[in-house]
Amino acid sequence: MRKFLGFVPLLALAACGGGGTGIHTAGGVAAPGGIGGGDTGSGGTTGTVNPGTGAGVTMGNGGSGSTDTATSFLNSNTAKTYNAIGAASSFSRSSGGGTLYQGDASTATTPLGTIAYDPRDGIFTIQLSDTKAGISVDVRTQDPGHRIDFDPARAPQEGVPNLNGFNYLEMIGSAVTDVTTFFYQRPGAATTYVTLAGYVRNSVPADPTATQTFERGAMVFGEQTSVLQVPTKGSASYTGGFIGAMINNPSYDTANSLPSTYQWVYGSSKIDVDFGKQSFALSLNGTVDNSATAAVTIPNGSSFTAAGGGTVSLVGAGGFTGSFTSACFVAACGSAGAVPIDFASVSPGSSTAGASSIDGAFYGPDAVNVGGSFRIVGGVPDQRVDLNGAFTGAKTK
Repeated sequence: MRKFLGFVPLLALAACGGGGTGIHTAGGVAAPGGIGGGDTGSGGTTGTVNPGTGAGVTMGNGGSGSTDTATSFLNSNTAKTYNAIGAASSFSRSSGGGTLYQGDASTATTPLGTIAYDPRDGIFTIQLSDTKAGISVDVRTQDPGHRIDFDPARAPQEGVPNLNGFNYLEMIGSAVTDVTTFFYQRPGAATTYVTLAGYVRNSVPADPTATQTFERGAMVFGEQTSVLQVPTKGSASYTGGFIGAMINNPSYDTANSLPSTYQWVYGSSKIDVDFGKQSFALSLNGTVDNSATAAVTIPNGSSFTAAGGGTVSLVGAGGFTGSFTSACFVAACGSAGAVPIDFASVSPGSSTAGASSIDGAFYGPDAVNVGGSFRIVGGVPDQRVDLNGAFTGAKTK
């Protein structure tokens, strides 16, 4: 297995910051010309609107994968800036062995930052900031050398997940030992009006006395649905994918303590929305991918399942908001061998002090897509698990 702590960058490329114009948020997207009227009332049929296939996220094959051109919101003829709804975290290690982990999940009304794209020159500008998560990203992908894939000669840096149908962009920061990799699911297939994205930052200075910093984030961005186009009755189901970054180290204060390390979790999502009752249910079904080291508590290839729900609140939450009711590794919750995460909140007589959240928005004409962020924080002392991620969905009925 690869180890990101000993990472040496392959490319010495310059990165620079920048910005975009015209934030695209809920309330600003009308049905595109020639796309059909869809169904604005019941949440049923989508008419001639193509929501996408709703495919989940799967492991890549080590190569560049499909190069199909996206037929989606990124094919617009104008430069646009999109809100990034997601979750991120950072992990720092000092030369003396001290560590600090920080994580946070954003909402539809308080996004993680922005992602701008200019189709005229093919440039992404990624600006993310979250003081609770201890992250700050400001990069622009304008150097042709920033484009990278998993072909053997120029693979992305250590700790980046190899996923089917994703594009990868890698930038060097103020030093060749400070590298940020941005990756996004090629839109137009799984979902048409919103897409998954993530980033990895590894800063491992050559000076052994300097602090090492690692950041991970997952998010969605796209064309949010106008409030007037979100159905007010009926129901709809969505399927799609999710990705998330996790630190899980219950061995922290045992005699055989393992060093904390990041793992990726990815797979499929299912979202059922009852517009009339203003409620939703979310389920995730995926796989743990240990892309850094074999010395982990949850082995590479273990399953992950989670379920939760909440309320639809276009005015208050900008879409929908809720929390999880269950989450388990190895086997489905309730099955033999399942390793549950206890994320119950603080309560009298209990030692648990965990948390969870689900926040999302609707995308495309007539809410044919959904996307959002999630977080699960283990609350049992010594459980020490924190999972931050994002999900998407395409309307199936």
